[in-house]
Amino acid sequence: MELNYVTGNYKENEVAVVERQHLAAALAKEIPGAVFMNQSDNVANAGGYGDFVREIVQQVGKVDAYVGCVGTGGSMTGISHGLKVHNPNTTIIAVEPV
Repeated sequence: MELNYVTGNYKENEVAVVERQHLAAALAKEIPGAVFMNQSDNVANAGGYGDFVREIVQQVGKVDAYVGCVGTGGSMTGISHGLKVHNPNTTIIAVEPV
């Protein structure tokens, strides 16, 4: 296993989104068979959580509230949309990690 560290002009407490994207794109070009999904700019990002939401609803039924951490916002958007299809009154709480 090889670790690649993101470097750039950002503070220690900032999320280096742009730098991460640049590194991931560069690595995808270098590594045979690799694919860079570009999660932040991929319009399909949020839609990829449909199966996850269906599984939640099948196991627990109506969801009154959902709390989740956000990064790009794709998972929170997709999960929130899916849960609100089943219960429009679901309270959604997004938390940005330190």
